[in-house]
Amino acid sequence: PDLSDVEIAAEVQRAIALLGDGHSVLYPFPTDVVRFTYLPLSFYFFSDGLFVIGAGAGAPPDLVGSRVLAIGGKSTESLLDDLRPFVSRDNDQGLRWIGPRYLTVIPLLAAMGHEVSPDAVTLTVESASAGRREVVVAAGMPAHGDGLRPPASLASPPLWLSRVDSSYWHEALPGLDALYVQLNRVRDDESGPSIADYSAVLRDDLSRSELSNVVLDLRHNNGGNNHLIWPLVRALLVHEQADADHRVWVVTGRGTFSACQNLINHLERVLERPVFVGAVSSSKPNATG
Repeated sequence: PDLSDVEIAAEVQRAIALLGDGHSVLYPFPTDVVRFTYLPLSFYFFSDGLFVIGAGAGAPPDLVGSRVLAIGGKSTESLLDDLRPFVSRDNDQGLRWIGPRYLTVIPLLAAMGHEVSPDAVTLTVESASAGRREVVVAAGMPAHGDGLRPPASLASPPLWLSRVDSSYWHEALPGLDALYVQLNRVRDDESGPSIADYSAVLRDDLSRSELSNVVLDLRHNNGGNNHLIWPLVRALLVHEQADADHRVWVVTGRGTFSACQNLINHLERVLERPVFVGAVSSSKPNATG
């Protein structure tokens, strides 16, 4: 009875996380009763720590690229353990994928034991250009979502980051004897072809080419509509069965989740010799849906 409404909401999320299900979550949207506030930043867990990868309106833009050493005076060394009781997830990879979004919700930071106010958070950061410093970041609206994006200053981003906002696309890589296919969401593109129509184009392009390998990149794909995946599965099956040398390589990562996990499940069942590479997905084969 001594908790505020926003503190109660944080504790409800702590209880929901006990389910071990990434689809069961109290979304931290502000209401007239529960005043969620946010950091206008986006974070990403790299192998060498937590970094700022995006700054929204009102945030110091020079924070982008900085490593975060402490939030509200509390070290980030144990941050994954701090997140564990609060993050709704299918597996621990979900801590690295969705955990950074939780770090932008100021009341959840408070519930994790970070010394913050509803309107501002002090970050201890370091960068090659500015060294180590403390920066006070005022509350605002979060920056972009959960995935990794190339900085605007990068003229030629790597292929897998070059078209993150495109629903589905492909490009021939003759040097690898491969067609690179990126499926970034299991949803029909409102401004382009449906997944079924795109799969038909992909199937025709594969039949006309002499490329042996298909590299299906699912690292940005956090799901959508399970009923839309079969035309793509059939297109890949036709390619694999057309020649004994034909292979399908499936690249997964922390952003692979939900309906995209079900796509992976079906590819493993239907294809004869798929090769799965990359990082573990943030979903599990036996999950809700």
